[in-house]
Amino acid sequence: MIIGYFTERPYRWLPEDEVLRNEGFFAVSNKYFDREKAADDYNYWIDEYCEAEELGFDALMLNEHHGNPLQDPASRALIDSWTTQPGMLGLRLTLHEKYYRPWLTDGTAD
Repeated sequence: MIIGYFTERPYRWLPEDEVLRNEGFFAVSNKYFDREKAADDYNYWIDEYCEAEELGFDALMLNEHHGNPLQDPASRALIDSWTTQPGMLGLRLTLHEKYYRPWLTDGTAD
């Protein structure tokens, strides 16, 4: 068994009332973005991943799910080679969106 550490790495500087108003959906105006705070977030998450490694986690999962190449049918052929790359244990797929649901029955997710 491999025990991994995962986080979505959120931007931590949105006003809480804005998050609640959007019901947790983070498509909010760029007016809240501050690049110095984003740089602070980046360093915070790198430090957290280093600590997770020091604590003995077997794997760290870094996730970027926006604009993922699986949305392009021509790129799906890359999946076989991804798992042969050093350190790549596999893929995490979420199939809750309408576009991805057929993958459970059409063989794509296999």
